Amino acid sequence: MKIIGKNRRISTGAGILLGVLVVLSAPMSRAANEKTATDEIATPATKNEAPAAIQPPRKRRKPATSPVLETARLESLEVRASKPVYRGGEPVTLQISLLNQAAKPASFLMLGPGFEFIVRRENRKVVLTYQGKEESRGDKVAYRAVPVGGKFEYSVLLSRVFDLSRAGNYVVECTKNLKNDNRDPGADLIGPRVVFRSVKFSVVEPDVATEKP
Repeated sequence: MKIIGKNRRISTGAGILLGVLVVLSAPMSRAANEKTATDEIATPATKNEAPAAIQPPRKRRKPATSPVLETARLESLEVRASKPVYRGGEPVTLQISLLNQAAKPASFLMLGPGFEFIVRRENRKVVLTYQGKEESRGDKVAYRAVPVGGKFEYSVLLSRVFDLSRAGNYVVECTKNLKNDNRDPGADLIGPRVVFRSVKFSVVEPDVATEKP
């Protein structure tokens, strides 16, 4: 009986000791689990790989725009010099033809040489003479009506309205404006323009022959 009691005491003591060990081991297990979870979360940051660079937002490219082209007109003009070479002081004349192939009559404005001509000598702009300035005044506006399929021709003494006294190569650009068809009061008189480019001629010194033998 005594031996049995002793065994009971040993068993009881062993149970208590086992319980203490279980209690002590529980926090350690929990801490180990937490450490493992923390290590798993921190693992990507501890790798030697560099963090991905933040890409700036891409700018949207604007769609390419096509150049705006002037609509081809059925009203047109032709300009030509009376000859290719002039002696200094000789009259320089341009022949101008206003053509109308549109389906309705056209009216070409006559605005004066300062508005209608650009003259260049060796790529430098040529100035108007006194007469050219007078004829380019705004109160001298007129127009010429051209019927359907018709043509109006006239000549301009260019040397009277531009200073062509210096020898050199000249290039003339001519611009004619159509009269605006808008009949409303206050409407601008000047309508679409028609351009003829690159009329060329030369002026030489008076003692240089201009005609071939």
